[in-house]
This record gives sequence, structure tokens and C-alpha cells, in this order.
Amino acid sequence: MNIYSGIRLDQMLWTLLFLAAILTSLLLHEVGHALVAAQYGINAKWIKLYPVGGIASIDKLPGNPGQELSISLAGPFTSALLGSILILFSGLTFSLNELRSYSGIIDSSNFIYSLGVVNMAIAIINLIPAFPLDGGRILRALFGLRFNYIRATAIVGHTGRIVAFLLIISGLLSYNFLVSLLGLFILAFASDEASYFNISQLVKGIVARDVIMYDYNHMEAAMTINEAANLLAQNHSRYFIVMDGSLPVGIVNRLEIVKAVAEMKYTNAVSDVMKENTLVFDAAKPISGVLDELSGHEGKVYPVVEGDQFIGVISFQNIIEHLILLKSKTREYQKAKSLAEIV
Repeated sequence: MNIYSGIRLDQMLWTLLFLAAILTSLLLHEVGHALVAAQYGINAKWIKLYPVGGIASIDKLPGNPGQELSISLAGPFTSALLGSILILFSGLTFSLNELRSYSGIIDSSNFIYSLGVVNMAIAIINLIPAFPLDGGRILRALFGLRFNYIRATAIVGHTGRIVAFLLIISGLLSYNFLVSLLGLFILAFASDEASYFNISQLVKGIVARDVIMYDYNHMEAAMTINEAANLLAQNHSRYFIVMDGSLPVGIVNRLEIVKAVAEMKYTNAVSDVMKENTLVFDAAKPISGVLDELSGHEGKVYPVVEGDQFIGVISFQNIIEHLILLKSKTREYQKAKSLAEIV
């Protein structure tokens, strides 16, 4: 928009600065969630920014609807507070008409006001009642005060899909493709929210020992790259546990072996290219905690130990498979069935 309007390069620098300020605003919105969650002993693992917003990943679900309501409201409150301060400081009056007529041309005269307007928009958009937006979690928390959380999640999930389709259609009809993009964003992440919640309910009472795999693929740490390459020709597994005698010392991806072959490192040891283990699970660890740590590493396998003894491996996929098989003849079958698309 700046280029088409014919403005000078020095004027365009204001827009670049404005984009950086918007990313900072989104980050502060997510930090608001994280700070309130920390008050309940819930830690944020990471904050990820997307073109239409951000997501703060917390290490466990809130303990009750009241906690989720507080955590979910914290983000929009932070954005609304920041927006109000910026608009008041600019000396101008906020109007929804400004959002509709906004041209996108930023300069020193409207920088602070425009950033305030964007923060107000972030607060308003996040109140849309659909996962993964804050409005979806707020609605679930309110339903959770009356219904059980499973039913509340299902209700908000269905509501969110309807809202997403309405946003996509309205965006296409009005040629406002950012609105359609927001609808697609909701569709993409809404099912993940429901699946994660279903998993968290199904794994109650299950520990790592219950789902370990005793048949796993492994390589010896002292094995040469050439020997490992011969093994790859017969085994199409993606990850291998690297063993030093009877102890697991790391994980190696088959692509790392292939890369070493391409670089002609035939005599190097597998231990030279493996990734050291960052995760080793105790057999008595609840699966709910294991899943939180594995959620970003769905394809990898990790060692499980009991005392000082290595007894098997665990992966995100085999946990989901175990839940589907375990719950196939129980009342929770429908919830377990919904996990099939993950594997």
C-alpha cells in the first residue's frame, strides 16, 4: 500500500517500525496469558506467532473453569489496556469507523494512535467464541461452570466451526481476505484443541510403564556410518535409539545417517552424528506429563528407565495407538476414536 501510494522511502520506514510494534503487541498479549497462568503454577513452554495472531503453549490445562477464565481473559485485557493507553496518549478518539477506513499508511502523526487501534482490534478479535482464540476458551470456562468440561469443549468446538465458516464466507463475499484467513486459522487449530483435551481426559491414571514399546530399532554407538547405512537399507524406521552396551545414549534420525554418507564420512561412528537425549522418562511418570513434553516431537522415540535400568521406549504415536486400543470397548470409545486422525 505504501509503494502504490508513491510515498518516499523514509516515510515507508514508519510502516516497517509499525509492523515490528504489532509483533511486539502480539507478544505482550501472549505474555499476559503466561503471567496469569504462572500464578496458578502453570508454565508457558513457548510462544509462537502466526500471521493472524499468537499462541502461548502452557504445560498443563487449568485445574478448573475459574482458572481458565482468568488466564483466557488476561490476553484481551492486556491488549485492550495497551490500546487504551496508546489512544489516550495520542490525544485522538477511538472509533470503529477508523478500523473500516484504515488505509495502512503510517507516519509520525498517526503511529501511536494506529498502534492503539490495532491493539484494540487484537482484543476484539480474540473474543470471537472459537478455539484456539481466547473467546473459545472463555466460552468453555463459562459452560464449564454448569456442564462437565468434555461437554463444554464439544459445544465450543461445534460453535467454533460454524463461526469459522461464517468468517471465511463473509471474507470472500466482502473481498476482505484477512477475515477469510482468520476463519481458516480457526478451522486449522480448533480440532487440535479438542483432540488435546480428549487425550488429557483419556490418559488419567496411565503411566509411562503402561505404554512402553519393548521392540524398538536401535544402533550401537560405535557402529560406523557405513554399517549404519547397510542397516537403513533393511529398516525404514525414521528414528533409532543409539545404545552403548545396555544403556541408551542418544537418538539418531535416519536422515542424519544419509547426510553423513553423502559427505563420505563412512568410517565415522554413529555417536558422531546422533542427537544426545534431551528426554528420558521414568517408568512411573504419568502419561499426561509425558504427552506435554512429546507434543512438539510426534515422530521421535525416547527411552524409558526404571531406576537405573533401561526397559523400553515411548513415542507420541504409540501412546495414541494405546489409547485407541485400550478404550475401544469402553464408554470413552468415541473420544478415543477421534484420535485416529492423529496417527
